[in-house]
Amino acid sequence: MNIERIVLIQPAHQGRIWGKAAGSPYTLMRLASMVPENIPVEIWDENLGALNYDRLNARTLVGISSMTLTVDRAKEIAARARQRGSTVVGGGVHATLVPDDVAEWADSVVVGEAYRTWPRIIEDFANDKLLPRYVDVEWASLDTLAPITDRVIRQVNEHRHYWTPSLEITRGCPRNCTFCTAIRVSGKIMRHRPVDQIVEEIKRRRLKRFFLTDDNFGLNFRTDPAYVEQVFRALEPLPIQSWTTQTEMIIGQFPDMLDLARRAHMDKFFVGFESINPD
Repeated sequence: MNIERIVLIQPAHQGRIWGKAAGSPYTLMRLASMVPENIPVEIWDENLGALNYDRLNARTLVGISSMTLTVDRAKEIAARARQRGSTVVGGGVHATLVPDDVAEWADSVVVGEAYRTWPRIIEDFANDKLLPRYVDVEWASLDTLAPITDRVIRQVNEHRHYWTPSLEITRGCPRNCTFCTAIRVSGKIMRHRPVDQIVEEIKRRRLKRFFLTDDNFGLNFRTDPAYVEQVFRALEPLPIQSWTTQTEMIIGQFPDMLDLARRAHMDKFFVGFESINPD
């Protein structure tokens, strides 16, 4: 099949806040960047406005990424897309945790990360050989992560449409907290992006502020302080205004690292408290 276009959709969650959506669709930006240059790819973020289903047809491959919070809306979008003859691939956190649920409304389900399965999905769709499920839970190294392309950066135009661009530096968490989905979605191995790759992305996206999507960046203060120090020192000379990351209380044990973080323009830690009971 000659693919007319690939459309990646983020279901609405918060909508616009004073004219902009809250955070850029980072996962979809990465997946769009893996689409071959000869295939048109579009990111539709429903937080920015209504979706134009009239542009979908049988030669359109539709990918929908959703959390459990947005899965009901994802199901509705999938139904509309399939009515237009499009093939729907469902992925994201919910698909990884409850793939059988997504299989009820999507033509194909992606379990785990799609960085290795996504190119095959595109090829299989083009050859009319799409499988009902693709699984990648090997948590591969981030060293060869495909960079976000310039065509995706231009299309998303995150400085105009979003309050806070998203960025990823590490992925995974060795903790095994019963209340958290991180290890099931991103793996139990803490993986690091090469520092020069991070700096290059920040410069090319012209980021002045960003939210780090890493589940537990602060844990690296203990597990790999040399890497974190390298990151902080590389970010220090950049014209960044501020950035935020998620962490646990362990960071309070490393005052020197906190000083480096501030010099690297980090101004907020997002700390989750599941309980204030020490027991």
